[in-house]
Amino acid sequence: YSSDLKLIMIGNNFLEETDHHDDVVYTGYIDEQKKLWYLQNSQALVIPSRHESLSMVTLEAMSMGKPVLANKDSEVLKKHIENSNAGFLYNDRKSFSDQLNKILHLTKQEKENIATNGTSYVRQNYDWKSILDKFHKAIDYIKN
Repeated sequence: YSSDLKLIMIGNNFLEETDHHDDVVYTGYIDEQKKLWYLQNSQALVIPSRHESLSMVTLEAMSMGKPVLANKDSEVLKKHIENSNAGFLYNDRKSFSDQLNKILHLTKQEKENIATNGTSYVRQNYDWKSILDKFHKAIDYIKN
């Protein structure tokens, strides 16, 4: 199977690079501008962590209309994906491959739906107004 698809690994690499592969690029830490460039020019964001918390990069990818492929064992990521309808979950090698293949073969309409879902989800839940509203509701709840 031949493809010009590359997996760009950004940040700390906790995997051994003994099996170097031309389709895997390790960048290490990069600046914000370069990270945003990679996101804008990606097919999807892959988040393999089982222990992910809020994951700002997941929200950034969704706000850019990019699908997210996340580890199903992370409850936080799983909820983001389920609540947003802007991504896919995997839990093993086969489901990773199947979901990635699905992402790579999305129709134009499916890509647009994911983009709309992701941007709406982030706007409704994580823009400053919605965050401040949540704080005000929490404070009002405590006061009453």
